[in-house]
Amino acid sequence: MQPRPTSVTPARVAVIGAGPAGLAAAARLAEAGISVDLFEASAAVGGLARSLSLWDCELELSAHIFRSTDPFVSRLWHESAGELVEISLRRGIFDGNGVTHYPITPLRILRSLGLLVSVQSAVGLVAGRLTALGKPAPENAEAWMVRTYGRQLHERFLCSYAEKLWGVPCHQVDARFPQFLFQSAGSSQEGRQSFFYPRAGNSAVWNNLSDKLTAQGVRIHRETRVNRFITDNNRVTGLVANDTQFDVDHVISTMPLGLLARLALPNEPAVAAAASTLKSRSTLLVYLMAPAGKHSDFNWLSVYPDTYRVGRITDFGRWLNRDDGNTVYCLEYWCDAGDELWQTDDRALAELACNELNRTQLVGQVTALKSHVERVPGSHPVFSLGFQSSIDCIQQHLTTLSGISSVGRSGAHGVLGMGESMESARDAADQVIGRIGQLGANRATGLTNRVAAD
Repeated sequence: MQPRPTSVTPARVAVIGAGPAGLAAAARLAEAGISVDLFEASAAVGGLARSLSLWDCELELSAHIFRSTDPFVSRLWHESAGELVEISLRRGIFDGNGVTHYPITPLRILRSLGLLVSVQSAVGLVAGRLTALGKPAPENAEAWMVRTYGRQLHERFLCSYAEKLWGVPCHQVDARFPQFLFQSAGSSQEGRQSFFYPRAGNSAVWNNLSDKLTAQGVRIHRETRVNRFITDNNRVTGLVANDTQFDVDHVISTMPLGLLARLALPNEPAVAAAASTLKSRSTLLVYLMAPAGKHSDFNWLSVYPDTYRVGRITDFGRWLNRDDGNTVYCLEYWCDAGDELWQTDDRALAELACNELNRTQLVGQVTALKSHVERVPGSHPVFSLGFQSSIDCIQQHLTTLSGISSVGRSGAHGVLGMGESMESARDAADQVIGRIGQLGANRATGLTNRVAAD
């Protein structure tokens, strides 16, 4: 059951970021009767999970699937989603020659590699594990992958992809990345999978939810960037956003963890040093509208070879209901904001995307009728070697400052999905509700004692 606060004076909570996590936190707090100010730096809600209105259809910013068994989160999403369509979920890994279904399982690897390469890979796997006997678990992705699956599978199913995604050599990527990619995926079922998708696009969920929050009294401040926190005796008591001060009893933040640490603890050298090591990569999304021809067998394809600059291909034709004979592909490129690829002009990016799509030979020959480029800075936190130590340092210092919580994908510097981000926000909101309830009870007790004394 959701806790409810008991307070003498209205409790005030600030939520930073109107993505899935921030909206979920605001919804939980609002249902508990807490006064909420929600701050969003951009004009749109939904964060990285929002949709793009383009060519008379709603297109997602990359791949987003909602999944949650949490009753509150599931109810919140479904009440705001409108009409849903069930879509078969098919993901694959393109290695330059063919496609292996994802999630990866031993049987799928065997089918993909063939008997000879599979035997060679098995020999490499055994050799890697024998070599590792008695040695501590490796910290970097390359060493972990070679030890766990062998050199052949590392080079085929991780090396180029990890370096393309994170922008650093694989031995500088933390071992947690392949553990997440392979071990969690390998435990998935091979049976038919599907997901439910809002017919009006994911942004419909967030727009409907923000309208509901506004009706409940939540004040949503769009295009409002939080740039300073106010503290008193190691407690956050307010914030400054767009040069306006807001007094608060608590802050739930979804901003990048490193940025939060620098703003909340500006005079802590250790925090500044740790925050400087937490990096994020950016994404270029190149949308191509083309005559509908052969569709990919997959919703999303991860492109592993380093001979391709593209990292993932989405075939929106698998669920768009266009009646003009056209379809839309999206090619996803990962880079650093400001680097050579990021600064490439839109026309050149569209040409690159069309050429690379055609090189895969997965959807026939595509001639783009229209193109659009969307630049998404800071889209995914980097799993650089030792990043967890920096996170631990920041979180330890943040515990010395009461009245602030960090949740969501960027707030955890992790790879949380929509549902997981919303669940972490719900957890934080519940903790805040409990603390504010105790604060209200203490205030009431103090007031009663003063009246009795008078």
